[in-house]
Amino acid sequence: MLTILASQTGSMTLRSVGRVDGERRYKSDMFSSTRTVVPTPPEEAFAPGTTKSLTKLRREIEADGWVETGRGPQPYAFTFVRPDGTTSGP
Repeated sequence: MLTILASQTGSMTLRSVGRVDGERRYKSDMFSSTRTVVPTPPEEAFAPGTTKSLTKLRREIEADGWVETGRGPQPYAFTFVRPDGTTSGP
C-alpha cells in the first residue's frame, strides 16, 4: 500500500488585523512564522518580525485617536476605544 503524506510543518505568512464593529480597518505588515501541528500564537523567537509588525500596527491605531484599554488572552489581542466614543475614522 502506498500513501502520500503531506507535511503540516514548514512556515506560513501571517498578519495582525484591527477590527472596528466587525469591519477590518487596520492590518499589519506580514511576517513569517513556523507552522506547528498544534496552532500556537506567533512568538518573536519563531516568527521574526512579529513584535515589530504588531508595534507598528498599534502605533497606527493610536495615531487615529484610539486608546488602548485592555488585553485579551492572546499576546496579540488588544482592546482600544476612542475617548469621544465614536468608531468613525479621523
